[in-house]
Amino acid sequence: MVSVPTKLYAHPEDQKLLQALTSVGAVQSLVERVLQLGETGYRVFLLSEAVKVGPKQFPEIYQIAVHAAEKLGLSVLPDIFVTPDLEANAFALGAKRPFVVVHQGLLNLFETDELAFVIGHEFGHLAAGHGVYTTIAQVAVEGTSSVASSALAGFFFGWILAEVSQGALWASLFRWYRAGEHTADRAGALVALDYGDKKTPIRALAKLTLKSLAGQVDLDEWVRQGRELKTLGQDALEKAYAQALHYLNTWNRSHPLGLLRASDLHEWLDREHGIVEDYARKRSELKERLVQRLVKKGGKKDGAKNA
Repeated sequence: MVSVPTKLYAHPEDQKLLQALTSVGAVQSLVERVLQLGETGYRVFLLSEAVKVGPKQFPEIYQIAVHAAEKLGLSVLPDIFVTPDLEANAFALGAKRPFVVVHQGLLNLFETDELAFVIGHEFGHLAAGHGVYTTIAQVAVEGTSSVASSALAGFFFGWILAEVSQGALWASLFRWYRAGEHTADRAGALVALDYGDKKTPIRALAKLTLKSLAGQVDLDEWVRQGRELKTLGQDALEKAYAQALHYLNTWNRSHPLGLLRASDLHEWLDREHGIVEDYARKRSELKERLVQRLVKKGGKKDGAKNA
């Protein structure tokens, strides 16, 4: 399989904002060091309370993960843990040894192709280099106690978040996180399309957003509702008012509205998925030609020796 470079599906704002965040060198170094403590704390918790996925534990998830890692060019398969939490959710955390957590509630709600979207989404975060700041934003939303069990790590996390929250970096962090979610959605779609069709990732987002109500929703109409939300307003004043309300509703959210995620992803699939497919096809053909050339060259060399 030919892996897909992140640049082919990254959201325009994602890498730009990520570069701005990582340019704060002192903060970056301190955060990465503290995150090592947080990762260790969380890993101890997961090994104690969750199930580590492998060939004999949740083998379907494991096979999807192997496929997703290859598809997205991850050199190391991240650890995946399944928790008994009944909330339909999953997330990726960590920088040095990143891992993915999947809640049982998500397994209860999702079919195989939709699960492929979720695994692809979380691996997309890792492939795009989101690990450090995804973890910070996760801590900001859920609190330090759920990420780092040690008092020392909790103290430093609290200090860092207090410092960050004092300035524009806080808003920038969440603005980037939302852009990063669009990137990860596209990665998830690339994986899910190997298991389903173009409605699979939209259906997965509908389930994450609407839960059990998603089964009663027409996906095409739901996506159109997203377009209506983005274009609301009959004149300049009304549009500005609608945009201001939307900003106030989302500026401190780690995730974009599920409806807007679905609308953005639907547009991307229509507009750019063909480019990704064309890249993969050309790369695959080139790889095959190189293999044939090497085989042919090797055959001639063997023939000369036999003569």
